[in-house]
Amino acid sequence: MRKTNYLIINGAGILPKFQKMGGNAVLYYKLEQTIKSEGKKYKFSDLTQIAEITTLMLKDLKTLDSSIYKTHRVYACDL
Repeated sequence: MRKTNYLIINGAGILPKFQKMGGNAVLYYKLEQTIKSEGKKYKFSDLTQIAEITTLMLKDLKTLDSSIYKTHRVYACDL
């Protein structure tokens, strides 16, 4: 079986009523614990499904020294 050095995290976030209460620190800490418990060494990671309106998530990613190379935009129109 092939092995990869990429880690893809598909969607992570804090519900609005729990934002700005330190939950993001707990989320990242638990995520790090889970990754380390697997015993694998990843060279790259990708957090997907980030909406451009999630300013707190984008701010966290900048704080973590991540490079943001794409975001998702939601459109609405009457049918």
